[in-house]
Amino acid sequence: MPVEPGDIPTLEIPKPLSPANGISGINTQPVLTVDFPSGDQDRPIAARWQITAQENNWKDLLYDRSTFDTVSHVAIAALPFDQTCYWRASWLNGTGWSQWSEAVSFVTCASPGPKVHIFQDGYRDYDGTRDVDIRGNGADLTQAIRDWNQGRQDVLRTGRRGTHLPTDETYRSFLKFDISVLSKSDAISNAYLVLTGWEHDWREFPTKGHALNSVYRVRREWHEGIGIMNRNPQDGEISWHYNQYPQRWVEPGASFQSDDPMMEADIEATALGDFTAISRVGAKMTFSSNRFVDAVKDWVANPETNYGVLIRAADHALRETMNIASREHPVGSHRPKLVIESYERSEFEGCVTHFSDP
Repeated sequence: MPVEPGDIPTLEIPKPLSPANGISGINTQPVLTVDFPSGDQDRPIAARWQITAQENNWKDLLYDRSTFDTVSHVAIAALPFDQTCYWRASWLNGTGWSQWSEAVSFVTCASPGPKVHIFQDGYRDYDGTRDVDIRGNGADLTQAIRDWNQGRQDVLRTGRRGTHLPTDETYRSFLKFDISVLSKSDAISNAYLVLTGWEHDWREFPTKGHALNSVYRVRREWHEGIGIMNRNPQDGEISWHYNQYPQRWVEPGASFQSDDPMMEADIEATALGDFTAISRVGAKMTFSSNRFVDAVKDWVANPETNYGVLIRAADHALRETMNIASREHPVGSHRPKLVIESYERSEFEGCVTHFSDP
């Protein structure tokens, strides 16, 4: 385990977001989420998470884990049913560990708890994932150096190519899951994404290996396509300029944002949340937030609004490309996964005990 967190003045103390203080009915393998720090100080590169059953007793722990995921973490803890738990978090940056966050409490669900539904291509014959990255001109986001469709690649990319590469291009990725087997939005108690780091092109493999990414709800229909490289979009396919060729985005790169449901937009203006993308082969990343769970519930209640999410680098100027395994990846466990906890039944029920994080 890491050294004990201490007072690192250059790093903010994490702020617990969910489970919120005093909430009940939480799964015994909860997703713990904290707010990402503001400002330009040395950003966190890892986090430590603790859960205890006794208030202010951090020696007898139910769960204690360090992970590269600095915003949201799946605690594979098998906590007791109907148990009051207290949790806290700390961040690590290049200087050291921050102070612990305040401790907040939650109560786990009573047995048997919600069912875990796993949506991942190849799991129990599920094939409802759609994903693709698009590439634009890093110096001029209204243009694309190569306006390709890349729907069949084994990688999703975000960020901007390094200065050592011949073109200055930026990447954004789209991800959508068919969850139409679920119909009861009020039965959902939680939802989160699991992504896996991948090396697609050694020239684009980053030196830092991690970068903050933001997740947005998409407002327009898009089609993944079957391109790999050197191929312009064909009828109905996505690219930097087109959501469904020849239909264009409101602004290239799905850049036009609005939260007004009456206004035509590519994505919502308010992000569903942030997570740290890790471009290291096999690294597991989780993402969840209250807004994301609400979006999943809305997709179940109103399937026609499910256009998935867009993932893009929070800092457009950062010259690093993050690589994430896509649904076409040959290793099934590397493919994007959406986990929904619901009291409803489906053929995609499973467990997350096989989940492994760094």
